Amino acid sequence: MARGWQVRVVVMDDNRLPALWGRATTETLSTLTGAHHTTARRWKRLTELPRWLAILVRVVLEGELADVSAEFAGWCIRHGELVSPEGVRFTPGQIRALPFRLQQVQAMRARERVDLDLARALGEQEHPHRAAGKIGAGA
Repeated sequence: MARGWQVRVVVMDDNRLPALWGRATTETLSTLTGAHHTTARRWKRLTELPRWLAILVRVVLEGELADVSAEFAGWCIRHGELVSPEGVRFTPGQIRALPFRLQQVQAMRARERVDLDLARALGEQEHPHRAAGKIGAGA
C-alpha cells in the first residue's frame, strides 16, 4: 500500500447492511465498482467492508442518501423517484419543474398585489376583476 493511504473499514453494524450485502452479487459489485470479479468475491467473504463500499451498497441497493450528504438524511431513491422522509415522492420531471413552479407562484403573487393595489387606488372593496364582472359573474 502506498504511503499516506489509509483503508477505512466499517464494521457491518447497520442492521440492514448484511441483508443488502447478501443481495449484492459478485457480478453486480464488479460492474458497479469496476473491480475484478476476484476482488468482488473477496469483498463478499468479508464481515467488514471498506467504508466507501458500504456507502455504495446502501446507495445503490437501498437508495439511501444520508451517506452521500447529511442534509439528505431520511431521503432515498425508490423506483426512480426521490422520496422525502415524510414519504412524499417526486419524479425527476417534478424536480426539474420546481424552479418554473416557483416562478409561476411569484408571478401570481405579484399579479395579486397589483390587483389589490389597483382596487385600493380605485377605492373598491373587492377584487377589481370581480367588480368588473370578469370573475364570479353568474355564480
